[in-house]
Amino acid sequence: MKNIKIIILIFFLTGNVILFAQHCPPSSPLHKDVVKEYKNLRLLRILDLREEKSEKVLPILNAMDKNREELFKKQHDLINKLERRLDRKAGEDELENLNEQYIDLFREHVQQREAHMEKLKIHLSPTQFSRYLVFQRQFGEKLRKRLEKIREQRKR
Repeated sequence: MKNIKIIILIFFLTGNVILFAQHCPPSSPLHKDVVKEYKNLRLLRILDLREEKSEKVLPILNAMDKNREELFKKQHDLINKLERRLDRKAGEDELENLNEQYIDLFREHVQQREAHMEKLKIHLSPTQFSRYLVFQRQFGEKLRKRLEKIREQRKR
């Protein structure tokens, strides 16, 4: 019965992903939430996690996603600052300061990611952790290909 509920939910979310991909801009928060939920459901299914384990693993995964999104926003903001400073021919010291901020931001992200990975390893078996790593790469590749296909169809 539990498997049937999961399958129904996956079909529902898959349908929503397709609908939102057609009617919402790719940057829509609603679109991102649907993809995130779909990704989490697929991952839980692939890892074959029981409810008590999933309650421990999902918050870690959500924290990782949140940190990644924050990093991208901060990186974007810093690059914009650099661009403006370069346009107005800022001094070397000012540019060096922004460069160091960027590198520090990157280091902080790596440390946070490493800490989250260690937390995941505590709750997952070596096989499950390996499946997680493979899933991450495959899901990203499949998502990029689907988004490219959608963009091509919109151009026509």
